[in-house]
Amino acid sequence: MAEPEMDQWETGNFDSAGASQFLGELIEDLVEQIEDIFDDEDRFSLDDDAECILMPCVELVALLCERYDARPPKPRKVQKWHKKYLKMYDAQIDDLEPPEGYKEERRGVIDKTFNWLESVARTYHGE
Repeated sequence: MAEPEMDQWETGNFDSAGASQFLGELIEDLVEQIEDIFDDEDRFSLDDDAECILMPCVELVALLCERYDARPPKPRKVQKWHKKYLKMYDAQIDDLEPPEGYKEERRGVIDKTFNWLESVARTYHGE
């Protein structure tokens, strides 16, 4: 077996082809979870998977794509998610009777998270 050339010896945890593939598949799985929740009206609610799975997945996709220059979803897709999520949030949050100030603060965090992923996507895709 031939030894790899030294310029192929990368030291980062995601530099090898296998690790890079794993990262891409992980991001694809997170995106699939996001889309599955958006597509299921029973799961797409504030007191179900929207807050406890979907939003953490959005943040993880942004984090992984930014940190490792991995392929994020297209900006248009992220914009669509952003708009749909905030529409649902605005329609449902008052029914949950959150404490004073929570509604606005949480909405800001959601907005910031989607804006982050959208920025990463625009940078990556050159849009």
